[in-house]
Amino acid sequence: MTQTRPDARVDGRRSAEPHAAPTEPPTVLLRNEDDADHALDVCIAAGDGVLVDDTHTVAGDSQRTVAATAADAGTVRVELRADHGGSASLAFDPGRPGATPVPEFVIRAETIVVAGLN
Repeated sequence: MTQTRPDARVDGRRSAEPHAAPTEPPTVLLRNEDDADHALDVCIAAGDGVLVDDTHTVAGDSQRTVAATAADAGTVRVELRADHGGSASLAFDPGRPGATPVPEFVIRAETIVVAGLN
């Protein structure tokens, strides 16, 4: 019998096929550093549609996590609008190698700051 392709187990090479790592659903953290409660409109969208489109009230000096139900969504866009008129948006890939990023939208009296991404 003639072997046409070397066996990776024999010659020490690894398979060239990539192994897809399981990805977590896109998740964002809403952190309110203001004393007042804020209503926040959150939209998380991927190439194939909207994953989350909700309004969340976050009490003063507290936080809330918002997660989409779809994993393997690829690059997602997150848009946030606060009742005080501030807004922020970003795009990130929750499936990139390494730790799953969880962006934080930090709500302050008149602004929104985005943190938590490397």
